[in-house]
Amino acid sequence: GVAGGVVEVVGGLCGASPDVILELRKAGGVSALTSMVQGSWPEGTLALRDAAVRLLGLCARDPHHGSSILSDIQRCLPAALAIRFAENEESVLSALEQDHATPELMWNANSRREFQEAMRTASSRMCR
Repeated sequence: GVAGGVVEVVGGLCGASPDVILELRKAGGVSALTSMVQGSWPEGTLALRDAAVRLLGLCARDPHHGSSILSDIQRCLPAALAIRFAENEESVLSALEQDHATPELMWNANSRREFQEAMRTASSRMCR
């Protein structure tokens, strides 16, 4: 879809220049991408979610802006999930779908639902 194509293009630009990562962050792109990862966008296909994970992973590993990107992701997701974007992005989607009950991470159907609702609200505000 269109959103997936946009994510791929932005990913290419971010890979070419850390300045694009900074601009993406300033424009609220981290919140939008985090919303896509959870499937909170109308076009929330698995392909879009995967593309958003890869782009956030690329940004989170950037030596110039990665720590700020991770900080932004942690505003949306628990730290134990957010760090996966930098360390093991392949595990992000499966981790989001599973229940976790550890001292570091409480994540279950209720927290997923709350997160999706919060991301839908944030996305609708961004699109106004």
